[in-house]
Amino acid sequence: MADMFSPEQISVNPDGSLRVHVLYRLDEWFYGMVLSFGDQVMVERPAEAAEEVKRRAQLIMRRYDNQDR
Repeated sequence: MADMFSPEQISVNPDGSLRVHVLYRLDEWFYGMVLSFGDQVMVERPAEAAEEVKRRAQLIMRRYDNQDR
């Protein structure tokens, strides 16, 4: 993570998890980057970005749920 974010952008929570404070344009690159962290990331703000990440994750789940086995 240190190669993506500067130390000033990262803080450590009491439970040992990390919080990253950054400003990005909400575009395809941003959503791809966030989703690349899998279940190790949560977007807190803005709410519309969190909802879009959730929507995209649901689309991925549906793709696998509808797969012929």
